[in-house]
Amino acid sequence: MSRKSWQKDKEKRQKWMQFMQEFNPQIDPQTIRLMDELGYVSRAIYHMGGQSVEEAGLSFAQYRVLMHLFFAEQMGERAELNPSEISDRQGVSRNTMSSFIRNLEEEGLVER
Repeated sequence: MSRKSWQKDKEKRQKWMQFMQEFNPQIDPQTIRLMDELGYVSRAIYHMGGQSVEEAGLSFAQYRVLMHLFFAEQMGERAELNPSEISDRQGVSRNTMSSFIRNLEEEGLVER
């Protein structure tokens, strides 16, 4: 992030803090500031993780499916998994999930 961009973000955060305190003076500014900073860090980590996953040749959606399958298997839920169940848990359509799984199968990353 450039210094100019960082300064612009800082100004936005300050305006947000002012708005929140006008909205409700009892709001603790330190708590709001911490929430804001944690959100910023979280987005940065999410972005870096997405780039790393893409460099590995996966879309972030494929990564999420693989992660879900891995943890389900670790928890002994493998027999219960089917594309419909996974799509419900991931919040995507069944057609989309079937496409994700088919692509992962073609890449040799999962087996049905």
